[in-house]
Amino acid sequence: MGHALHQIWTSLSEAGTLVDLRPVSSQCPVEIVTRETMVLVAEIGASGMAVDDAAADQAAREAVERKWFVPLAATELTFDVYWGDFREMEASIADSERMTDVTPSVAELERAHGGLLADGEDEARVRCRRTMMIAVYRKSTLPKADMAS
Repeated sequence: MGHALHQIWTSLSEAGTLVDLRPVSSQCPVEIVTRETMVLVAEIGASGMAVDDAAADQAAREAVERKWFVPLAATELTFDVYWGDFREMEASIADSERMTDVTPSVAELERAHGGLLADGEDEARVRCRRTMMIAVYRKSTLPKADMAS
């Protein structure tokens, strides 16, 4: 990862900016939402790549320590994903390395809450709230002798 950040540093223009945007390893709430209501029904475990996330965080810290980049801002934001029903949700996350476990199971969710998603005037949908992190770095200008590390 550190090598990749150095490659990015060499590729950026003199006033270049690096934006690091990625999901945070965490539990993601699953809700049934309508125009008027929201019901929390499950959680999706989204820590399937926690080791990779830790490595990316470490590489970013090292790139700042090596003075390749200057941190400008960092924050978290919520990214909402919507599906028409639990089966769409299940299909969407089936191949995900990051989102791994739905608790309770999709079958249990359909039994307990499927009626809330029946076609109606409320247009109920399934929503998953993902926490994302975004960090912005400015390319630093180093003397050539300081770049090799």
